[in-house]
Amino acid sequence: MSALGMQLTSTMTVIRLGDGSLLLHSPVAMTPERRAAVEALGRGPRAQHRSA
Repeated sequence: MSALGMQLTSTMTVIRLGDGSLLLHSPVAMTPERRAAVEALGRGPRAQHRSA
């Protein structure tokens, strides 16, 4: 898949909620690099999981 001229091999949406926490929608496997990128955004994601 490509978007804006970039090849995307996986997608995950990170949304900052009103209280400053992060919501990860459709998360992918957390590699050390991905975890560091999410943690650099600030408060970590809530530990909740809902299946469809």
